[in-house]
Amino acid sequence: MERSGGYLVIGSSGQDGILTEKLLSGKNLRFMKINRDGLYCNEDLVLPYLQISAKTLSAEMNRNKIDKVYFLAGFSQSSQNAPKVEASIEIEAHQKVEKLLLTVLDAIEYLEKRASLFYTSSMLIYSRDFDGVVDEKTTPNPSSYYGEHKMNCANLIETRNRDSHLCDASIGIMFNHESCYRDSSYFSAKVILAALRYKSKMSLEKSLTPVFLGSRDFGYAPQYMDLAYKLLTNSISGNFLFSTGTLVSVIDFVTFTCTQLDIDPKAVFKLVEGAPEVRVGHQFTADNKKLCNQTKIKPNEIVSSKLLVENLVNDWQAKL
Repeated sequence: MERSGGYLVIGSSGQDGILTEKLLSGKNLRFMKINRDGLYCNEDLVLPYLQISAKTLSAEMNRNKIDKVYFLAGFSQSSQNAPKVEASIEIEAHQKVEKLLLTVLDAIEYLEKRASLFYTSSMLIYSRDFDGVVDEKTTPNPSSYYGEHKMNCANLIETRNRDSHLCDASIGIMFNHESCYRDSSYFSAKVILAALRYKSKMSLEKSLTPVFLGSRDFGYAPQYMDLAYKLLTNSISGNFLFSTGTLVSVIDFVTFTCTQLDIDPKAVFKLVEGAPEVRVGHQFTADNKKLCNQTKIKPNEIVSSKLLVENLVNDWQAKL
């Protein structure tokens, strides 16, 4: 059942939030958003962050006829090369997000009509050491504070819904999903930006950009946000694995990028063999049949491999 009300985007400053705003704006749909500063409507600040409570939020949602909620907020330390913060600071940031989630769930309970919710979880709820293919029955076993936080938030939603069935909730377990809005410390951005700098003669680095070998399940973030939109708008509940279902080697990713830009990979990148006992990132994929069935998309229509890299290179070139 497709809902006719507006949208609330929580966590609008990250990659997924930016892409979701672009998607909703492109469809001329009404939406409000929450970021670190507060609640906004049409770029106007409605409530400063510290004034957001379940009752004030629900009042604004009722006033603006909001019945669909994206909860995309998160504090991520998932990038290998991102500056690390102290564990206590990271845990405190996660607790702040969990408190906001509880406020949102309470606000939904005060709404005049039934709502639907989409929550972005992460592949980091699974252990780095997992071998095989993840499916909906795979037991989470996070090996990071971020993965534990994502698991806790999903559990909060499922527990509240089990007790009161307050909304139609879908939880998207996101595997690597890339776009030109990625921070430059992420693998895809690091590779493509290094290649573009070399191509434009902006950087002829004496020390080659190091890239650790391995394989990843790389997806195209704009497509994933479109699939999330379909789940949310049609009030589809359940857990869904956002994955291409295939692994792409780091060597292929680098090669595809350089081939598209007509440059020699060896001129830009140094491929580094990691120690055998060290796993760099999550090197497994997932069964995406449930997601494909519910969003009426064929598995081979999910963008991956060479087409993914072509899209990313074109997007970065357009952005720069």
